Amino acid sequence: MILAQPKAAATAQGSDVILRPDPLSLGLMPDAQGTIAIVIENVQNLYGVEIHLAFDPNVIQVEDANPAWEGVQIEPAAWLQDGFVAVNRADNS
Repeated sequence: MILAQPKAAATAQGSDVILRPDPLSLGLMPDAQGTIAIVIENVQNLYGVEIHLAFDPNVIQVEDANPAWEGVQIEPAAWLQDGFVAVNRADNS
């Protein structure tokens, strides 16, 4: 079972912004695939976010969202599809 848990809540201009994985836990059998989304709540007019996720590559691997591009990338959220993404890379080593 994979357990994702945020280390700290984010804040912006005094509001209680929530940044969390969804689902909080995901049970997978070996060689199975699953998706964990990053959800941002209680925010308006978001124009930038920087997220770093750490994982044990001996337990899970990031599936390359775009094999045509060099390296391994995650699939950006729908709300980022038309935006600017400075860096999108995952290290499975």
